[in-house]
Parts: sequence; structure tokens; C-alpha cells
Amino acid sequence: AWLPRNSSSLTKLYLSHCCNDEGVPDMLAPAFCQFIRLEVLVLASNMMNAGHLNSILDGMNVEESITVLDLSSNRIGSEGLDQLAATLSKFRHLETLSLSHNHIDDVGIAYLATSLRRLEALVALNL
Repeated sequence: AWLPRNSSSLTKLYLSHCCNDEGVPDMLAPAFCQFIRLEVLVLASNMMNAGHLNSILDGMNVEESITVLDLSSNRIGSEGLDQLAATLSKFRHLETLSLSHNHIDDVGIAYLATSLRRLEALVALNL
């Protein structure tokens, strides 16, 4: 397996530029349930689309601990932002959210705007 032995103690995970043209590998999404102390998650430049993002969000068990979430330079689009916005309220300690270069239109921004009010710890938003 590609996971470290003690993955439950992992606090930072940087997985940028590590996926092929098909986006995030299927094996990645289920692994997120093991990262219970994860604070920093960087998945930039992985060609993730809304479906990939949904799989990852479904597998995550770390919303309470995440302080930095970087999904920049993917293909999330407004559909993915709708899915992310629906789960953002779980990210109570999120301080930094990076979503730049994701083909997000006004509809996606509207989805995001409704959930941002609930992110009391947020201090940096990169669109």
C-alpha cells in the first residue's frame, strides 16, 4: 500500500501534480478516512473534476481538523463547488481555502458565498 504505516498521525499531506489525465486515482479517495488528524491538505494541479472531489469529500473523516485546503488548478467547476459548499460547514477550523484556476463561474461563486458565512475561522480565500 502507498500509505505510511502510521497514517492516522499524519497532519500534512501534499499531493500536487501527482495525477495523470484522468485525475485523482480511485485508490486515493477511500484513504482519506484514515487521516484523522490531517490539518493541511493540498491537492492542487491534479486534474480533479467534480466527481473526483465528491469521492474525496465522501471519504473524508478530517473536516474538524483541516485548517488549510488547497484545491487550486483543477477542473472542479461550479458543479464541484456546489458539492464543496454543501460540506464546508463541517470544516469548522478552516483558515485557508484555495480554489483558483478551477473554471468557476458566477453560479459556482453563488454556491460558495452561501457557505462562507459559516466558516468563522476562515482568514484567506484564493479564487
